[in-house]
Amino acid sequence: MAHWKTVLDSAASVSMIGASAAVIWITVGRPTPTVPPAPASAMAGVEDVEPTKWRLPAQGSLGTRPSQAKIVLIEFSDFECPFCQRYSRDTFPQVKRAFIDSGKIAYIFRNNPLAAVHPRARTLAVAAICAGDQGRFWEAHRLLFEGPRRSPVSVQDLAKGLGIDATRYAECVTTGPSRLETEIAANRQLGIGATPTFLLGEFAGDDTVLVRRRINGAQPFETFKKSIEEALTQSAQ
Repeated sequence: MAHWKTVLDSAASVSMIGASAAVIWITVGRPTPTVPPAPASAMAGVEDVEPTKWRLPAQGSLGTRPSQAKIVLIEFSDFECPFCQRYSRDTFPQVKRAFIDSGKIAYIFRNNPLAAVHPRARTLAVAAICAGDQGRFWEAHRLLFEGPRRSPVSVQDLAKGLGIDATRYAECVTTGPSRLETEIAANRQLGIGATPTFLLGEFAGDDTVLVRRRINGAQPFETFKKSIEEALTQSAQ
């Protein structure tokens, strides 16, 4: 697909930029800055939503889309959010090994920085966007979440560490904020406020996702595993 840019294979990671504009509304509860740790129940924090079609926005939507994947998991995240960091450290690697590397699902990352409580979140999101432009989004994703929250990696050090073109990166940093604002606006129209938040659905055409389920917070792997396996079973029927 012309709109998707692959930057990582199954041995590492992949990134893409989705195409099309237009967004849909999904009814949700009142947003909160961050979602607290998950309760014990395997399906706590999971809610089915009215099946709704969403055409992937032109801005954002970094991730991977194997050609055979029918199911997609969409993450809305903030690089300064402690619960997003916990999900990235503890749960995402398991989701990746079980479902992404095998090509069973597509995975999309959407920046949703909460600047009111995380003052560097927008800066770090722009850094991730610009790394993605040079095919290094997932590597940047890992470094940004691994950095200590009190002293996160600088965007300059990030560019050097990833070995990307410094001139292109500097140019991107000047346009990145406006691109990020477009992405945030699209997230808000979806009703996304808290981080991390996840939407689970299936492809219903080129860049259209039929959203069926919402997962709130840094839930344990078992929660994602059960939800994804249910979605895979339903799509195979």
